[in-house]
Amino acid sequence: MDQVIIQDVQIGSQTVGPNHPPLILPDIDMFFNGDLAVAERLIACVKAAGLTTIKAAILEDPEVVLDNGAEEKFLRKDGTIGSVNYRQLIHKKILTRLQHQDLFATVRKAGLELVVSVYDTAGVDLAVAEGAVAIKIPSSNITFRVLIEAAARTGLPLIMDTGKATMPEITRA
Repeated sequence: MDQVIIQDVQIGSQTVGPNHPPLILPDIDMFFNGDLAVAERLIACVKAAGLTTIKAAILEDPEVVLDNGAEEKFLRKDGTIGSVNYRQLIHKKILTRLQHQDLFATVRKAGLELVVSVYDTAGVDLAVAEGAVAIKIPSSNITFRVLIEAAARTGLPLIMDTGKATMPEITRA
């Protein structure tokens, strides 16, 4: 049997690999629904927990998500499963460029490093300009070659989300 060689990867100040602690990426972008005061509280909680890195998303244009009737499932507080139209959900996550910049300034002020999910090449450019330490490609964009290539050209580490992708999509990516 061939031995798999896993190399360490540097994401910001943290080394990720077999002999290092896991990188925990608290994901705030789905939880503040455009309310930057809520985002600030989430950032403070991440900092208070002693973590070094936070994950956010750059979503400025709802048109990046097709209006195809797709549903997003979620777990309700009572333990039942609900669903919501994905396009409507995305509309709650849209921020202006200035709001993104304010959010990322709050992350920096807290002394946290930033990993950013991007949905278009303008998001890649903003992630770089705002000092992201890595770029995440969401599973919904795992076959978006132009986006992946733009992110790769930055030289930042890429995190490929495969959560909702099929094996052929993962192989293609």
